[in-house]
Amino acid sequence: MHCHITPVSGMPRFYCTFVYAFNENSLRQVLWRDLVILNVQSPWIICGDFNCVMSVNERIGAPVRHMEIVDINNCMHGCGMEDVKCVGNLYTWNNKQQGADKVFSKLDRILGNAAWFDCYPSAEACFHPEGHFDHSPSLLTVYPRVNGGRKPFKYFTMWKTSPRFNTIVTDAWNTPINGSKMFCVVSKLKKVKGVLKDLNKTSFSDVQAADLSAYHAMIAAQEAMHLAPTDHTLADLEL
Repeated sequence: MHCHITPVSGMPRFYCTFVYAFNENSLRQVLWRDLVILNVQSPWIICGDFNCVMSVNERIGAPVRHMEIVDINNCMHGCGMEDVKCVGNLYTWNNKQQGADKVFSKLDRILGNAAWFDCYPSAEACFHPEGHFDHSPSLLTVYPRVNGGRKPFKYFTMWKTSPRFNTIVTDAWNTPINGSKMFCVVSKLKKVKGVLKDLNKTSFSDVQAADLSAYHAMIAAQEAMHLAPTDHTLADLEL
C-alpha cells in the first residue's frame, strides 16, 4: 500500500509504502520490480514484513543463501534506501520453537531514502518484544521523546463481572448536577470514572497484578532468548 502522509504538526510531507511480501523468493520478484519502478525521489519510507533478510547475520538457526538476499539488496540500493536507526529486537521474527529448532530472523524493517532522512534525522524505529505473536511490533518515532503527562482513563471489560458494577455506575450517573446539559454530562462521566477507579482498586487489583506478573515473565523470557538466541538451554516459558 502506497500513500502520501501530511503530518498535522506541519513537518514535511512524505510518501510511505507498507509492504507484506510473499514467503517464496520467486513470488517476491514482482514486489522488487514495482518498488524500483516507483522509486520516489521525494521523502519516502518503506516499512513492513519483507519475509526475507538482507544479510547473512540476520538469521540464526538456519543458513542464509545468497539468492535470498541479492534481490532485496539490489532493490533497496537501487531506490537509495537505508535502514532507519533501530533499537529493541534485532531479530523481528521467530518460529516459537525450542532448543535446536529455534529460528530467529530479521524479516521486518523500516527503510528511508536520503530525502526522508534530511527531513527526519532523529527518526528511530523500535522493535518491541513479540508477546503472543511471532513478529515484533515496530514503532517509528520521528520526534524527540518527551516523557510526562497524565495517563488516559481506560475501561476494562472485566469490571462488568463485579456484582456491584451496575449499582455503582447507576448511582454515580444519577447524582443530581446543576448546570448546562454539557456540564452535567461531563460531571456525570467524571463521577462514573471515579467510582470505576475505586472498584478497580478494591476488587481487581489482584487480577491485574497476576496478569501483569505473567506478562512481564513472558517478556523477560523473550528478551533472554533475543539476547542469547543460540542458547538451547533456556527453559520453556510457563504461564
